[in-house]
Amino acid sequence: GLAWHTCMPTDGVQVWGDRTRLRQVVLNLISNAVKFTERGSVTLELSLADDVTVSVSDTGPGIPLQHQQQIFDEFHSSDRTMQRGSGGLGLGLTIGKHLIERHGGTLGVRSSGAEDSGSTFYFTLPRISSREPQTEQLLTRAVDQSLIVPSDRDDSDDHRSTILHEPSVDLQIQPPGAKTILVVDDDPDTAALNMRVIRQQLPTCRVLQAGSGTEALALLEHLRPNLVLLDLVMPGLDGFGVLAAMRARAATLDVPVLVLTGRMLTEDDLARLHAGVAGILNKGLFNANEILEHIDAAIAQRRKLGSPTQQLVRRAAAFIRAHSAETLTRDQIAAYVGMSADHLTTSFRQEMGVTPMAYLIRCRIDSARALLHESMRSITDVALDVGFADVASFSRAFHREVGVTPHAYRRSKRH
Repeated sequence: GLAWHTCMPTDGVQVWGDRTRLRQVVLNLISNAVKFTERGSVTLELSLADDVTVSVSDTGPGIPLQHQQQIFDEFHSSDRTMQRGSGGLGLGLTIGKHLIERHGGTLGVRSSGAEDSGSTFYFTLPRISSREPQTEQLLTRAVDQSLIVPSDRDDSDDHRSTILHEPSVDLQIQPPGAKTILVVDDDPDTAALNMRVIRQQLPTCRVLQAGSGTEALALLEHLRPNLVLLDLVMPGLDGFGVLAAMRARAATLDVPVLVLTGRMLTEDDLARLHAGVAGILNKGLFNANEILEHIDAAIAQRRKLGSPTQQLVRRAAAFIRAHSAETLTRDQIAAYVGMSADHLTTSFRQEMGVTPMAYLIRCRIDSARALLHESMRSITDVALDVGFADVASFSRAFHREVGVTPHAYRRSKRH
């Protein structure tokens, strides 16, 4: 229901830059303008002076003066947009500002600050002199045509996007052949942590983020990542739906998917995941290095997807998780999945990176952390509730896995 306006010079204009990344910045500004504007119009304008200025104006709520610098910080949300249910601006503006500055330009905002006064986001770029070689044409009146989604999509430099889809771009110019990892999680803190770990330990990787299943599928329309790190529990389209849609598309049919979830998986859940998932990891049970090892194995496709042994190991992990508070032995777990105890241990370690009994201890410690944080039960009661035979063994295991004693952990969560 919004009116769309463009204002372009009659003559073409040229700048030096990365065509795809600059287009993504423009599309991100348009996406934000549409998202935060309930009625009125959105206008794209390109003006010429000493520099080239690209601006996107809207008739939305406006940006309070005290927030006009903060909105370029990661995950900032103004009270005005939160009250209207629009959510945060995410990483789009932060990344866009960085990319424009890398091109020798600036990105900013103009708004009176008054309620419903609208806002204008703009960026400037150095203009190519008519006397300079003009081998790279970037912005002309055809910038308006870049909003059209072509019928043939590929990963070339000239791929295009569509407004309301908000492309995510990483902060670094990646070398040719760099691996791309898409992190799909509706929890911004979890997503930011995973992205930060990947970028620190795998600096040559390009890391993208989607905050919902719908956003993930929109991104997958325009790129083919080397790995998708997928949360299962999300509002709207959940992880199961994303996986089903990926497997229904030829372009993403064989993209490895690593599930990282806090959900306690059932046998039915596992049946839906077996065929197309490189690994299933429970949140809170694996440290950063272990997650990175699983990421590396998934990208390298070192494990055969859907093998009978893989399915049995995942059934064993789900059984352990569901019955962790009970007395369990290695033989009981092996009998449940119909394997010998030794074969289970070897296969479990190959698939999960830990032994079945170590996984059992981690499940119990994870449950204990929640109880210590949320309840006033004694340390002894917590130990017995999660499956330990005595408080001494519980305290030793807790300190080994968490790095502090149960008492210290509880104190840290209460202050």
